[in-house]
Amino acid sequence: MVSGLGERIRDCRKQRGYSQDKLGISVSVTASAVSAYELGERTPSIEILAKIAKTLGTTIDYLACGESNTTAHVSLEGLKPSDADAIRVLVNSLKNKKGEDF
Repeated sequence: MVSGLGERIRDCRKQRGYSQDKLGISVSVTASAVSAYELGERTPSIEILAKIAKTLGTTIDYLACGESNTTAHVSLEGLKPSDADAIRVLVNSLKNKKGEDF
C-alpha cells in the first residue's frame, strides 16, 4: 500500500461531500472496497485510482504521493492510464534536471 494513499482518498472524499457509497458508485466499486482503500487494506488498481482522482477533482500524483502541482495543470483526461503515467514520469524526470546542462 502506498503510504498515506488511504488517508488522502478519505480526506478528498469528505472535502467533496461524498459518502463511501457515492464514491464507490461513481468509480464502479463497492462501498466496502472504498473503505478498504481508505483503511489501507487494499490498493486500488491504476484505473480505479484514476477514476477516484477524476471524481474527486484531484490527481493521481496527489492521491499516491501527496504531491500537488500548483504552478501548472495539464489535463491528461482521455489518455490511457499507462500513457498518462508515462507523461508524469517524463515530467518528473525533467523537473529533476532543473539547472543541469543538457
